[in-house]
Amino acid sequence: MESYIQIRFVKEVYGYSSIREKELEHSERRAHAARVAHRRPKATKNVFHSNDHFNPLTQIARLRSFSVKRVRSSKPETNEKCSGKQIAESSHQEEPHHAGNLALLAEQQRGGTLLNSAFKGDSDPFQSRGVVITAQINRVITFIRDVALPSFYFTRYLRSCTLGDQREPSVVESSSVISSRAAASHWRQIITNLDHEGTAVACIAAFLALSSRVTGEQTQSLDKAAALRMRVKSSALLRDVLHNRSEGLAVAKSVVLQMFWLFCAETYADNLEAATIHGTMMWKLIKNGMASGCVDVRMLVQILFVDVDLAVKHMRRPLFPIDFCTRRLQPVWDRACQIIPPQYFVNAAKVQECVDFEPLRDIMIADRVCRTLPYHPLPAEEVLDGSSSDIIFAFVASRTLIDNGRLLNYYVELQDGTTEAIQALSDGVRYTRAAMTLAMLYSMRSVGHVSNTQGVNIREAPHLAIICMNNAISKALHTSTAKEMQYYQNAHLWVLFLGALYVQDQSLSRSSSARFDELCFTELLALECRKAGVDTWSQMRAILTEFSYSDMLRPHGSLWFEDILQTERASHVD
Repeated sequence: MESYIQIRFVKEVYGYSSIREKELEHSERRAHAARVAHRRPKATKNVFHSNDHFNPLTQIARLRSFSVKRVRSSKPETNEKCSGKQIAESSHQEEPHHAGNLALLAEQQRGGTLLNSAFKGDSDPFQSRGVVITAQINRVITFIRDVALPSFYFTRYLRSCTLGDQREPSVVESSSVISSRAAASHWRQIITNLDHEGTAVACIAAFLALSSRVTGEQTQSLDKAAALRMRVKSSALLRDVLHNRSEGLAVAKSVVLQMFWLFCAETYADNLEAATIHGTMMWKLIKNGMASGCVDVRMLVQILFVDVDLAVKHMRRPLFPIDFCTRRLQPVWDRACQIIPPQYFVNAAKVQECVDFEPLRDIMIADRVCRTLPYHPLPAEEVLDGSSSDIIFAFVASRTLIDNGRLLNYYVELQDGTTEAIQALSDGVRYTRAAMTLAMLYSMRSVGHVSNTQGVNIREAPHLAIICMNNAISKALHTSTAKEMQYYQNAHLWVLFLGALYVQDQSLSRSSSARFDELCFTELLALECRKAGVDTWSQMRAILTEFSYSDMLRPHGSLWFEDILQTERASHVD
């Protein structure tokens, strides 16, 4: 077998050498040692097949060269997918920091094609970045490129919005997914962030905390501890920068980015207090004009992405004011309305008459427009050209995030009951509106905001929202008058169906630890269907389509809805 190690003799220089010559000689030796280490084949049998070679580029050069084709390793001898526990155990046999874990995650993310993971060791021998690219950081970069960003930008919904070849979409290669250009831009931003120490450490800490959600228990503690050290270091660097800054001067973009990634890192680490501090600090800089020119539309959408996830998890108002964000994003929405056919909006406006309050009616109409796009996808030529796809993706991403925030704000208002309009509502109507608001929130997040990796949604699933929805619909059915029950009958069925869908989904999820003892969606759905005379899935689906529904919701209702009705009938007869 041909050897991949090339021996190079470096001539030893005698006599006087300048400091610069010594530095260059030292760097050349380190670079050559790194190349040899990268090309060294593993000592195991059958690692390489005839066409498998390591890329001679360093990882950083590879990150910069987006046109370089990714090197694919041979397929494993078995087609069986490993569980998370098996991945963790096998990775610990290699080294403490799950070296093979991210490669296996990338393999499963791409449906069986194993992407060559980052090289081991220091792949930045000249230390041109703000941080030393160690093996651990290299694996985090691999996780970002092969797992995190694809799960964010290439969801089933987004891939269905365009026609064309969509196999193995990548953040470093063009594809016909409407979010491809945004994903590539996000990837380039992350690589650029590595040039600034504070921003780089915060960015790596954010994704290290995110990756710990899908790794085994043995590696989670190591990852979380490393992420904590990085967050502490980045926070200390940020304090030094702010302490030395002159009052009244605008902050540099690197400072805003460092705050943003610290906000992400604390959010993904489930540190609500620290995340709130960083998010509030960012908002004050933007509000006071201290970050002018640093936050464009794309950056604002990324901020909302994290802010809304944090708000949904804790069922609280978003940190960034929704009205301010709406004004900034309105020009993008206006351009999208010029591209989307007007008939989509006309058809979407045909919602149930009981959806008679704002903001739910406006949100539901916009959501129905977004759900129409997969059934009338854009041509691949327009997506690759970028003329329409960027606007459509910006509209879908930003509008759904803004509407998530509006729903949370309205739910908090219903819960507090401080306004005169809400105080004038009866208990039955108020609880029904609260249940409908949370059902709309869950429906939207279940279609466009699920990032599954290893069967785990690495974004925050709305478990607390489901518990609140269960309490609201139970009280609504108990306190509503006969007239209110008749008026909101279909709305109650819609809410109960989405709740039962959640129970079905979690019961099928191997990674779920949720308890269903206190959730009564399934029993109440069967009971209310019997009262309404709904016996078949076709009848139920006709009701759902008058609200917010998509056949992308899993598991599909045709697989379980009629079964729970039959089970309820059998128990009722007994």
